[in-house]
Amino acid sequence: AYRGVATLPHFPPKAGYYYQHPHLPQSGRGAFAELLSLFTPAAPHDAVILKALFMTPFWGGPGGARPAFVITAPDDDKEGGRGVGKTVLSEAVAQLCGGAIDFSPHFSDVEKMKTRLLGAKGQRIVRFDNVKSSRLSNGDLEGLITAPTISGHAMYEGDGGLPNDFTYIFTFN
Repeated sequence: AYRGVATLPHFPPKAGYYYQHPHLPQSGRGAFAELLSLFTPAAPHDAVILKALFMTPFWGGPGGARPAFVITAPDDDKEGGRGVGKTVLSEAVAQLCGGAIDFSPHFSDVEKMKTRLLGAKGQRIVRFDNVKSSRLSNGDLEGLITAPTISGHAMYEGDGGLPNDFTYIFTFN
């Protein structure tokens, strides 16, 4: 009778989900602000995007409506973006929401991606780490990110489907 089981909350709760997570403590203790203070956004608007990055995996909006996040270093970084904390940031987000399903930046078989996503065990992050290009263009991948539902071959089940509640993160060097 449920579309899915969630071991973490959504805000607002999504219709058709069975929520199986511990009671949440009262907010207002400043923990979120403290977490955000561990990172150094390059500009004020980046601080807003950083906040959205941490909040989006918990958003109870429709599947396929979450933005993909791109984490880069400043253009003038002398190390070409290495060592500035892009992967650390993506890992911090993933640790809060069940982990990440990682794909190689060169992985382009979206049908195989769907098979892995259909086998997700509570992860809410899909990560492409250390993309070595200034541009990533793949219509099938774009379609996957914005699809309300992911459907395809589910291992040991045949045809499968689930709401596309994933948050996609790309880190670029």
